[in-house]
Amino acid sequence: MKYAVCLITMLLLMFGCKKDITNTHHVELLAAEKVEEVSEGVFLVGWIRVMMPENDSEVQIIPVEMDEPYIHWVQWGLQKQDINFDGYTDIGVTQHGGAKWSKLFWWLYDPDTRRYYRNSLCEEISKLTHAWFWTVPNERQIKITAFYGANLTEYTYQIAEGHLHLVEP
Repeated sequence: MKYAVCLITMLLLMFGCKKDITNTHHVELLAAEKVEEVSEGVFLVGWIRVMMPENDSEVQIIPVEMDEPYIHWVQWGLQKQDINFDGYTDIGVTQHGGAKWSKLFWWLYDPDTRRYYRNSLCEEISKLTHAWFWTVPNERQIKITAFYGANLTEYTYQIAEGHLHLVEP
């Protein structure tokens, strides 16, 4: 089952987006040398540096804030999926929680400004703790599997009016 989900996710990443903007932008993950608590329970753990392909001097620096002071997030790399189903690849970073869960913190891509941003949808998706996360572009769904005790359950969400809604179980 795990390998089938992995294969489906890889195929969706390869064919699910009209425009994979992350292939044209240079993206670098930078961990903070010292974690800073920016508000109660929110920690600045580093930055994502995005450079435009035709102009290296045009740079977007995105602060990475997590709900734990986890400085090793860069080892998990950059996640790339179209999580809002607009045809553009969005980016996310992983807060690893152990063998049974993690969280993904997402930024959406705006093709007009050519920049990444966060909104309430990103906040809602970033609150999902999961063992596995993937999108189903044809159905415009986000799916996760989550452990509760020894049970692994699959949850399906859809985006409506800019918010995440649980469809099933």
